[in-house]
Amino acid sequence: MKPKAVIFDWAGTVVDYGCQAPVVVLDRIFSAEGVPLEGSESRHAMGLLKKDQIREICRLPRVANAWQGSFGREPGERDIERLVANFTPSLLACIEEYSNVIAGVPAIVASLRARGIRIGGTTGYTRPMLDLVIPKAHAQGYAPDFAITPTETNSLGRPLPWMIFEVMRHLDVYPPSAVVKVGDTPSDMQEARNAGVWAIGVVNSSNEAAAFGPEVARQRLEQAGADRVIATLEELESAMESLA
Repeated sequence: MKPKAVIFDWAGTVVDYGCQAPVVVLDRIFSAEGVPLEGSESRHAMGLLKKDQIREICRLPRVANAWQGSFGREPGERDIERLVANFTPSLLACIEEYSNVIAGVPAIVASLRARGIRIGGTTGYTRPMLDLVIPKAHAQGYAPDFAITPTETNSLGRPLPWMIFEVMRHLDVYPPSAVVKVGDTPSDMQEARNAGVWAIGVVNSSNEAAAFGPEVARQRLEQAGADRVIATLEELESAMESLA
């Protein structure tokens, strides 16, 4: 395979080691409703558009039962809309604090570019969220050629393939077999599979490792369709060479 583009996820892959920013805010907004999240619940369905992630958290049996105990009903769409309305400004207020570029990323991207490989990005963040992350990433040495959010795909985020297709269109890169998607969540792997591109999961900086530990994280990424799973991005180029 001769790769023409690598499309990276953002939080947990190239910035925000361990996906801390969304977790902090999700814990905060559910606690404010009197339904504090437990264990890895705040990391459930990470990588989806944040509204979709909040909806999936509300569907967790323990969360739905706790909501029933507090409100006399399971969470509905009005509740989800309220949670999203509370989530967005809270995340915007702290997202820059948690969005440091992960060590080694600028050097890896420079090596890829030296081989003529274009760099793209997809995310579960909305455009206003990503617009706060991008300048800090640029200042710390990471600047993709093109980055897209579900805001630009009619809120149709992962695991649907539309963000990847838009990155490919914008970068004028095809076929899908010449594209590699790199991410830290099962939804990243599913997004890649649905787009017909290669899927590489990264473990150590991931939401999955923070939630379940590295061994389970590796298993979850493999089960979601990863073609290769690597510990860190330092292994990316060798993993790409093994794709065929």
